[in-house]
Amino acid sequence: MIAVVVSSLSYWESHRVRVLNEQTNRPLVRVGDIALIGPVLGRIASDESRLPNSYSVNLRNSGKLFASGVVVEYRAQLQDMRVGAGLLKFSDIPMETHDTQSIGDLAPEDEYQLSAWIWVLKDNPTIPFGDHRLNMVSIYIKGVVTYTNPVDGARYKEPFCFSDPGTSGRFRRCSLQEHLE
Repeated sequence: MIAVVVSSLSYWESHRVRVLNEQTNRPLVRVGDIALIGPVLGRIASDESRLPNSYSVNLRNSGKLFASGVVVEYRAQLQDMRVGAGLLKFSDIPMETHDTQSIGDLAPEDEYQLSAWIWVLKDNPTIPFGDHRLNMVSIYIKGVVTYTNPVDGARYKEPFCFSDPGTSGRFRRCSLQEHLE
């Protein structure tokens, strides 16, 4: 009887260790940061108020296994921090950037830089703040990285959200509330 109890506890413990091992030894692909590259040069059809900037979206597989079939889908758009009718909100559709890019496979500790064009205002509206002025329009980039663990076929989705307050080129991660909006 004691042998059966010990054997059962041993099986239960080894199962827990295996499950924990599977969770820690998997691919983990995330967007690490987003950086401004600069204005897109050349002949680009744009309206008088907006122009495209180029940005680098940096992905990294910080997991312990290859990530296969990596796909990045994102949406980038301007949002006015002021409240009122006719001001830019993230849900507006005109002049948004929406793209899906298939990356392929990422090895452990491998990085990939995705290039994105995002439309920005030529002249941001500002308000006075002390002895300088604050830009009132921000860029939000929201999306999801999807990939597969080739060992067990599990599919993972890693959402991301970054904002650039004042469209100055300095991105920060969005808060959970901003990501859900």
